[in-house]
This record gives sequence, C-alpha cells and structure tokens, in this order.
Amino acid sequence: MTAWKRILAVIIGIVSCSGLQAQRYKVSGVVKDAHSQEIIPFATLQFVGTNEGMVTNEQGYYQFNLNGIPSDSLLVRVMGYQRTVMHVSKTDTAQVINFDIYRSDVSLKQFEVKANVNFALLLLRQIIRRKPENNYDKLENYKYEVYNKLELDMKNLNTVKLSKNRFTKPFAFVLKNIDSTSESKPFLPVFLTESISDYYFQRSPRKEKEIIKASRTSGLDNESVTKFPGSMYQNINVYDNYIPVFDKQFVSPIANSGAMFYNYRITDTQYVANKRYIKLNFYRNVKGKTCSWAKYGCRTAPMPYKK
Repeated sequence: MTAWKRILAVIIGIVSCSGLQAQRYKVSGVVKDAHSQEIIPFATLQFVGTNEGMVTNEQGYYQFNLNGIPSDSLLVRVMGYQRTVMHVSKTDTAQVINFDIYRSDVSLKQFEVKANVNFALLLLRQIIRRKPENNYDKLENYKYEVYNKLELDMKNLNTVKLSKNRFTKPFAFVLKNIDSTSESKPFLPVFLTESISDYYFQRSPRKEKEIIKASRTSGLDNESVTKFPGSMYQNINVYDNYIPVFDKQFVSPIANSGAMFYNYRITDTQYVANKRYIKLNFYRNVKGKTCSWAKYGCRTAPMPYKK
C-alpha cells in the first residue's frame, strides 16, 4: 500500500505541474486614432517598468502571450500622438485592451537643408581640366559656321531734354525705339550689323578662309562706326584664357582663373540623342551685371566637352 501511495502522489504532482504550466495569459487589442478611428500600424507597446513589449501589425492589432502579467500598466507610443497608459488585470487570463490615442499638440521643428556646393563650379573645373584635349586649335583642319553680331547703343539718355532741345527736337521720333525690356536702364540702339559665314582652317600648309553667306547693317551711316565690322571677323578661340575683341582683352568664361571674374550657375539640363547637355550661365562678379558675349560681337564656335 505504501508503494501505491507513492506512485499516486507522483502522478498527482505531475498533473498539478502540467496544470500550472498550462496557465497562460493573453492580452490583445487594437490601437486606433481617437478622432478618425483609423487603425495605427506599427505602434509600440510596452509593460511599464519592464522590457516586455512589441509593435502592432499592419492592421493595428497586437497580442501578448505570457506566463504571467509582468506589470499592471500597458503603455503605447506613436510619433505624433500622446503617450497613453491602460490598466492591465493580473488575474484575467484573456483580456482585450483597445487603445484610442489622441494626436499630440507638439509639432515637429522644420529644418532647411541647403547644399554648400556650387555644382556649376564643379562643372567648370571639369571643363578647364579637359581644355587641352577639347581645344579644336590642335586639329590639323576644321570648319565651323560663324554668326557675328555687333550692336551699338546709347545709354543714360535724358529723354526730356532731347525732346525739348531745338537742335535734337526734329529727331525726337527715335526716342520711340528705346529698348526698356532687356536692361535695368533703357537704351537706344543706334547701330546694328550681323553676318553669317563659314570658316575653314588648315594647319599645313596654313590656310584660312571665310565665306560670308549673308550680312546686314542698319542704323547710323557713319564712317567711324561702320569701320568696326571690318575688325569683327577674327578667329576667336574660347579655350584661350583671354579673348581679343577689337583692341580689348576679355577674360574667357572658361579661363583657368575664370572663377575670379565671373559667377556661374547651372540653369538647365537636357538629354538629346542620349547625350547630356548642360546650360551654364555666367555673370560678372558685379552684382546685377550680366556678361553677354553677343554684345561684344564674339563669334560662336563648337566647344566639345568630355566627361
């Protein structure tokens, strides 16, 4: 009888232990917006004062399966919402706790991030580095189409005095042609000449030829003015550091020291036939003054660029 009692006691102990291990606690629920009742996915839940926690799924649902309730308070945290704590019973083995949380009145600070790099200058450095390779002057022969334009203007005109002066009054009608759109101050165009031609160059034996296909001159018929177009047709290479225009030397926009004389800005980028074209504008360092090569009558020439 004693042996049977011992066996019976062991069986009862095993059953009791199995019953204790089977005692599980389940805490579940849904997290929603208190105003819109929209579910809030990936909200963080944690038993207060413990490391026991989890996040809600895509439907805003959560479920804890525990051997015991670690704390009597369950906390939920979501960015942009107030922290919310709900009471948890330590005796209820299956309880549902739904959270209705409210938006926080604290707004996030706004930060403005600005690039501290002028990408136009980075492009300029690449162009300068490739100048020895891209300079067409090293070729044995080449040809390009030339467009020349020279415009002479009168600025700082006192229209009131011109219209009242007895000598200039008969010519007051020209004041109607003042251009007030392209410059900050109005000016009066008095002379314009332009031409288009084909330019040919051969190094050995050295030969140069320019065939003028069309030309036009309008404005004042004055010998001192019209003599300038004769010196316009000159072979200008923008890859040189200095470009001669009449008897003046202008710094090339892609000169090695161009960044000291001009400000650069990328204004457009396009892809044509799978090739990238970048529009690079340059201005004189004097604020508000634009450097325009058209005003100086510079010819246009091909300027290839390698990456």
